[in-house]
Amino acid sequence: MPVFLWRFRQIIVLGLCIVSSVALMGMGESKRVESARRVRSVVLYPMEKLFRLHDRYADLESENRDLRLMVTRLVQETSRLEDLGAENERLRRMLGFKERGYRDMVPAEVIGWDESTVGLNLEIDQGSRSGIQPSHPVVSMDGLVGEVIEAHPRSSWVLTLRSPDCAVSVLDQRSRVRGIVRWRYPGGLTLQLVAKGSDVREGDMILTSGLGGVFPKGLRVGTVKSVEERLGDLFQMVTLHPVVDFDRLEEVAVLTAGLERESDPLLRAAESFRRGAGDSAAVGGASVGSGE
Repeated sequence: MPVFLWRFRQIIVLGLCIVSSVALMGMGESKRVESARRVRSVVLYPMEKLFRLHDRYADLESENRDLRLMVTRLVQETSRLEDLGAENERLRRMLGFKERGYRDMVPAEVIGWDESTVGLNLEIDQGSRSGIQPSHPVVSMDGLVGEVIEAHPRSSWVLTLRSPDCAVSVLDQRSRVRGIVRWRYPGGLTLQLVAKGSDVREGDMILTSGLGGVFPKGLRVGTVKSVEERLGDLFQMVTLHPVVDFDRLEEVAVLTAGLERESDPLLRAAESFRRGAGDSAAVGGASVGSGE
């Protein structure tokens, strides 16, 4: 109904009544009664029904508005409960580490990323006051995240697997072949120092070996994505798919229990190879400079 008619409905009804009364005054009594009945049935009754329908429509509109608000609140509450449920599931799975023997754990939340670093190191909301120290392993519900490199009283910085400075001694869960995991740009996570002919296959799960004195044995690191052998190379080119989704990482746990320091010759070899490559580059640069 137009707003104008609804706003002035009483005046309109009154006007119709006055016009009808004036018209009826000039008629005989018998015709006047008959005409009054016709006016009531043809004009006044439909108008009254129309106004009642409008009132009902207004009530329905108000009810629908309330229902929409209720649905909005329910959607928000459902979203909040789903988020709490997902968080509860993450924490429940995190407790699985304790069931596997990692008793000394400090739960923490990711509060920042250092995007100035190549490896996107992350900041957590727990520090030395909670017993966290540098070199402590950091895990998520899915697997290995990295290790603590700086511990402040109320926060810590974590060197993640996405940093080329992070090297982890690992082994193939199926074949027990050992190697070193390191991030390589732009290829991503790689398994290095795996000799040609070694039994490493696509889909194999790679776990920490427990050697090196930083990471305990058995933490999931990644799955083998591809294996390639190149002519003239001593080692296979093995790429991994990390088990941790770093872009969605929210909660982690720091393993604070002391680990036995057991050195890994592969780690020493990888570090020596890396230093040797750097020294060779420096010597090569000096030779070029002296040749000029």
